[in-house]
Amino acid sequence: MHGNVPAVGETAISRHVTSDVEESSSVKSDAGSLDWFAEMAQGLLPTKPGTQLHYITGYDERLCQKYAAGSVKPSAFFLRVLLRSEQGAPFFAALMEGCTAQWWIDAKRAGSVGEQVLEITKRS
Repeated sequence: MHGNVPAVGETAISRHVTSDVEESSSVKSDAGSLDWFAEMAQGLLPTKPGTQLHYITGYDERLCQKYAAGSVKPSAFFLRVLLRSEQGAPFFAALMEGCTAQWWIDAKRAGSVGEQVLEITKRS
């Protein structure tokens, strides 16, 4: 292998250590975390969100209705299929809303610059 391996203290992924209070409150919030997807789906797909998720992803319509209602938590694979669909962009944007990670700020800026370049080249 070639390249440098960072020392243990220099790893790229930082680890957040939680207190007992944070642990217990995160367990409580996990019970309510089913709602985040339902709220997003209902906001982006106000008319029959479950049925629309079915058409977007090809997943079973009843299961998609449960996801949209918040009664079942969607799987990671379902989210992957949804984000990779032709309609994935608004879902990705909604998931990333409020993210302050530098990589996301840089990615949004790069996308904005790219859009400006495309607009300039259309006029030429």
